[in-house]
Amino acid sequence: MVREFEIIFQNANYTDKSFMRNVLSVDRSRAMGYYASRTQFCEVILNGRYIGIYVFMEKIKRDAGRVDIAKLTPADTSGDDLTGGYILKIDKTTGAPGGGWTTLYNPPTGGPKPEIQFEYPEVSDILPVQAQYIKSYCDSFEIALNGSNFMNPATGYRHFIDVTSWVDYFILNEFSKSVDGYRISSFFYKDKNSNGGLMKMGPVWDYDIAWGNADYNDGDVPSGYAYQYVHPSSGQQVPFWWNKLLQDPYFRNTLRCRWDDLRANILSTTVLHNWIDSVGLYLEESQIRNFERWPILGVYVWPNPSPIPTDYTGVKQELKNWITNRSNWLDANIPGICSLAGLGNLNEARTNVIAYPNPASESTWLLLPENLKGLAN
Repeated sequence: MVREFEIIFQNANYTDKSFMRNVLSVDRSRAMGYYASRTQFCEVILNGRYIGIYVFMEKIKRDAGRVDIAKLTPADTSGDDLTGGYILKIDKTTGAPGGGWTTLYNPPTGGPKPEIQFEYPEVSDILPVQAQYIKSYCDSFEIALNGSNFMNPATGYRHFIDVTSWVDYFILNEFSKSVDGYRISSFFYKDKNSNGGLMKMGPVWDYDIAWGNADYNDGDVPSGYAYQYVHPSSGQQVPFWWNKLLQDPYFRNTLRCRWDDLRANILSTTVLHNWIDSVGLYLEESQIRNFERWPILGVYVWPNPSPIPTDYTGVKQELKNWITNRSNWLDANIPGICSLAGLGNLNEARTNVIAYPNPASESTWLLLPENLKGLAN
């Protein structure tokens, strides 16, 4: 039986000479327990002409096997039916804008307010009552987050968002130090209230100039936070959300616990280096053909930082070195204190238990916060 699924050509990774950064990002997100676009490396021959290494990637869309939220129909105009599902994004508005609205508050870095766009339903399909509902929901989240009582678990921002997904999104964006992070190609979604209904961040998307592969906006500097960077010449700024979330001890402590746990396995330096070695071995023959077709090793391609490796071994080592330096800085600087007291209570702490892969077929792993592992018995 042939299963029909929709894919797109991702870019040819021309600027990412490792070919790995997008694949690494979605792979780690899946390992963390989330849906992320499934990928497949391939070599493309078009009309008898060799084109090079590409990556097949699934589009981000609502589907039982992708962003698994309720289908929103024209009949869903009231009650629980109206509350989901929706996929939104913060992105550039060039090309095919998705309609939407601007955020209520100015970004802390200055510049224009970020624009929230409709991804699902598309702007041509969404009804005014549906558009107004999801806008009001996001506005209410922003008002709660901006308010003086924003840390209250019942009436503050936690009433509107799934904190764990926001923490994990922050971790992946900061680890990769994506210069586009939070302000471009940033997706989030909401299911019906009867299915949980809290706003979740993701799926992750567009990391070819992350992981140290950008010679601007400090993208190649392994220190500093991406969410705090000022983008003076850009029309896309980071919304105030992240700056305010990091002011809440609950969010900071949850972040610290989650970071420590991920660094022990899924995001450990050893695991990531081994992943790069494994994928590099898989690409060893094809990269030779690719760089014969495109002789850019040792050549500047926007926005490659200097020095520019002259062979594929150097390209892989450059990525490894950056991951080592970035993880060391984050180990020392991720805020928060990992303790049961910092997480509030045991029931809240247990929300950080992650099963992966998710969904699972034959087996699954349970990832427990370090301070709960002794309770597993």
